[in-house]
Amino acid sequence: IDTVITDGNEPIGNGIGPNLEARDVLNVLKNDKKGPKDLRTKSIMLAGRLLELTGKAKRGKGKEIAEKQLDNGKAYKKMLEIIEVQGGDPKIKPSDLTVGEYTVDYRAEKTGIIDGFNNRGISKMARAAGCPLNHEAGIYLHKHYNEKVKKGETIFTIYSGSERKIDKVLSLINETPPVVIE
Repeated sequence: IDTVITDGNEPIGNGIGPNLEARDVLNVLKNDKKGPKDLRTKSIMLAGRLLELTGKAKRGKGKEIAEKQLDNGKAYKKMLEIIEVQGGDPKIKPSDLTVGEYTVDYRAEKTGIIDGFNNRGISKMARAAGCPLNHEAGIYLHKHYNEKVKKGETIFTIYSGSERKIDKVLSLINETPPVVIE
């Protein structure tokens, strides 16, 4: 038995919701600068541990192998093969994954440093926006834990295919602030 403990101060990556998360994954796999660094780092670490646990890599060498597979494009190529086998479009680009037309920006109420995210609250907002059934619904994080923000700066954007669902999200924001700024 092996355990990996990771930081849970905020969601991993920028996107929350099917299309936004898929965009993040494709950007990381393509080695695109748009790919979130935290997702890349965690993916390499977890893939490396899996390679070691399955005997495909010697202990302590899995991370190196995983990073090489990502950097040389083999991980991206394998993902496209998986997409095709599952009946998807192997030529898909991150920009093909659309988001809902109704949006609301959550802005910093004061200047400071993001000291935490209410992950449970963020999850409720994503579901209220339509996740996971509506693939275009979700939340895009513009700012992350420990980052400086100025009053009025957008911390995240919520997307939905329904104006009514955006109204529900707004009521959730008013119930429990989703971000702590110190």
